[in-house]
Amino acid sequence: MISFDSKKRSSGTRINCDFQDESGLKIKGSAFDDHAKSLDKQISVGKNYAISKAKVQDLFGNKVKGFHNYELVLYKHSQFELLKDDNDYVAPVDHFRPLSDLDSGNVDVEASINVLAVVKSIGAMQNMEIKNKDGTIRDAAYLEVQLVDRSLQHSQIPITFWGPAAADVRRHPAGSAIKLKGVVVISREGRLSLKATGVTDVEFDPKTDDAQELLSWFGGDDDSKRRRIGE
Repeated sequence: MISFDSKKRSSGTRINCDFQDESGLKIKGSAFDDHAKSLDKQISVGKNYAISKAKVQDLFGNKVKGFHNYELVLYKHSQFELLKDDNDYVAPVDHFRPLSDLDSGNVDVEASINVLAVVKSIGAMQNMEIKNKDGTIRDAAYLEVQLVDRSLQHSQIPITFWGPAAADVRRHPAGSAIKLKGVVVISREGRLSLKATGVTDVEFDPKTDDAQELLSWFGGDDDSKRRRIGE
């Protein structure tokens, strides 16, 4: 990271920072409010980091000389691995948690985890009024989806999607495999469930052996399960 600026305004706290990659071009980064407060203690100017769980989006406005045409939106779940030199970086290996960990409460609230599951059912699009920090009210669309995997006996785990992500998920049928990276664990009515955020990576029907095995299990082709959960 080559520059860092934290500002407190009436509308909240904002962090602006610039990164530079091996190409020599810079990358703008920003974080807001609680996300900014969390990151303020994690990153320092002059240090090299491997960054994950950040949202990449197009850079608004005219292209800035010396900068990439995209920027990073950073969250409190964004991860910064401090690198002493370029050889320190090792590509991460994704670890997927079984849904039974949530069903049994064996995972921390607010943890960011990866999940591979099957969509058992998809609810209807709903709307909720949310109060902004400035007192105004905005209407937010959301969607609840029920997930299962072979680690569960007779239960299912709900996950909530918001905004455009909810509308996109609604286009996919129940019975699809879904791979979720960076989904957040929340507690609702004394039970753990999941919430997708702006940095959650969502992929339907991934072309992997694990996903195909999961679909076979759900469809009843697996010897360990000849019928779907709840049917």
